Amino acid sequence: MMINRKMIISRNKNLWFVLLTIATAWNIVLSLFAVGNSHWVLTHVAGGQFHSLPITLRGYYLLLLLASVAEIWFAYQLRLHRGAWSLRTARICSSLTVAYGLSTLVNAISKSPQERFNAPFALIVAYGFFVLSRVEEQKKPARGGQKVTKKK
Repeated sequence: MMINRKMIISRNKNLWFVLLTIATAWNIVLSLFAVGNSHWVLTHVAGGQFHSLPITLRGYYLLLLLASVAEIWFAYQLRLHRGAWSLRTARICSSLTVAYGLSTLVNAISKSPQERFNAPFALIVAYGFFVLSRVEEQKKPARGGQKVTKKK
């Protein structure tokens, strides 16, 4: 069996969808516990500088929680459609890639070691949306919709 480039991209998309889902699930866990002001999460969010999160930050993490759930749904739709299905979805993917790329940078330069731990997860989400947004080429039918065979 010959493996072609399209098969590799397709398999990579499935892998990146799984990785993106796991990384986003980590964001959901952090956001959920940040909204609840759980003690263990305080070192992982907001630079690790709070002993108790202010209500405005809890509201921000609630919005982040809802956005993360929407991102998993959006990534699933990208997987079903085999890439961005319109110019709008391509722009959304580009925006998410840039936003999570910046998040990777901000987490990586943080003074808090626990917050630096979040950088690889943000990078996975950024690259995952980049990979999932790429449109796979559809197989074109042969002339007249029939198989073309070589004559001997």
